[in-house]
Amino acid sequence: MRFLCLAILAMLCLSGAVISAPAIEDLSSYLPCDMPSTASLRQSEKKVFLINFSQFPAQVDNKPMAQSYYTTQWLNPDGEAKHWKPGGGVLRQVPLLPLITLHTGPDWADRSAEDEVRAVSALGIDGMVLDILVNSNHQMYHWDRINRLIRIAPNVDPNFKFIFMPEVFDDALSDTIKHFAKYPAAYHLPDGRLVVMPYMPTTKPVAWWKDWLASMKADGYDIAFFPCFQGWQNAAKDYAAISYGFTDWGPRDAVGANALLSIPTKVHQGYGVKWAAPIAPQDVRQKYATGMYWESSNTEAFRNLWMSAITGGADWIDGITWSDYGEATEIAPSTGTQYGFYDLFAYYNVWFKTGVQPKIVRDVLYYCYRIMPTDATFDPTLQTGG
Repeated sequence: MRFLCLAILAMLCLSGAVISAPAIEDLSSYLPCDMPSTASLRQSEKKVFLINFSQFPAQVDNKPMAQSYYTTQWLNPDGEAKHWKPGGGVLRQVPLLPLITLHTGPDWADRSAEDEVRAVSALGIDGMVLDILVNSNHQMYHWDRINRLIRIAPNVDPNFKFIFMPEVFDDALSDTIKHFAKYPAAYHLPDGRLVVMPYMPTTKPVAWWKDWLASMKADGYDIAFFPCFQGWQNAAKDYAAISYGFTDWGPRDAVGANALLSIPTKVHQGYGVKWAAPIAPQDVRQKYATGMYWESSNTEAFRNLWMSAITGGADWIDGITWSDYGEATEIAPSTGTQYGFYDLFAYYNVWFKTGVQPKIVRDVLYYCYRIMPTDATFDPTLQTGG
């Protein structure tokens, strides 16, 4: 039996902590259900992707976790020139994968990227959404990391695919999308269109996007436009004519998750496009001095989001996220939440893709708790967002 703890506020990881964990292979022996093959799950018309946030890769360097940048800077309240000290540091937990296998050779970054692809592929999903924060190979470590993932993925899983989520809309956007479109792992629809999922496209007028799509098509790049909004209702009417589908950053609390049940029907009937349901485990941003969180009610918000997608008839899943430790939305196995959300994501993915609730064939215990001061008191005015 595999015991898992889900720390709702992701507060379990201490500097230098090491938690032993098994290698990620066939998940069936760990889950309450037997996993169908990834190949069979990918035959479903329902597609599932997890957003990759490149700032927090499995390995940020080739050092043991106790000496890694994760521990010395991001977990350390005094790290990064004490910029995050008022909030107690950037992060509260870190990836488990390097604690399973630490890569230290000259190709450590490639091998670590392979571990991430292997872990995501084991969930039986279709691939990742690459959050593209810059449009230049001269900016940040970010460019190298996202290029490495899409280059390395076929070594592990030839059918693992990537969708592109640009966040910067400037004159370099076309070159950025053309650059990534050349990779075999870029996700195209059966009709050949390349899926692009811009985050917050409303920062540009719809006319700007129409011109951009026309320009890309003229250059031989036919785009399936799949915008990710924050408040899709406000933009739906304007964007429906140019969109293949809609998604939204979505809620993080149990009540808001239930409210998504009717959205697929509204999107299908009202706008004639597909709906990618947002699925997030929680949202906790303790790096800020005042703190910020949405009450996820243990795993209730996560489970309600999945059930709204399954029961409501969503077409796709937009998993938020694989690796954004800064907002504690990561599904990746981690030192605080460990394998809890990871395992549950696999279970509900089977249900979503097959349309049949997986049969429970073995006992697995999932439990949740918070680490709290014994003299803590609740102040409702400090909760943000839920």
